[in-house]
Amino acid sequence: MTENNEKQAGLSWINGGFMIGLAGLFDGIIISSMFITFGFAVIFTWLIGLFAFLSFNMWLAIKGELNFKRAILLTAPFWSSIFGVPGWTATIWPLVAKIIGAKALSKVAPESAQKVLKKVA
Repeated sequence: MTENNEKQAGLSWINGGFMIGLAGLFDGIIISSMFITFGFAVIFTWLIGLFAFLSFNMWLAIKGELNFKRAILLTAPFWSSIFGVPGWTATIWPLVAKIIGAKALSKVAPESAQKVLKKVA
């Protein structure tokens, strides 16, 4: 892989920022729909949660960052969104920070980064 391709591969802060922004948008839609319908928006919030779950899994898969543990991690905000509890931002923010931080650490200290990458994966 060339240096230019290495910069484009994986998750960057720009992509991570867009993911966090999209998570905030999904949470905002869930919160507003629960306020507007006085808590009776279960079907609507289920659809939003399913769309968010599929969106983030696909986004991570395209960037080459999806694995079984991360896919399972994304089921928690999906189930909470069904009941009108927003959790996408609280899940995506640390996930993005761990992925990008582990990659940055691997450039500085490759040996110790392997331990971190095993925990993050």
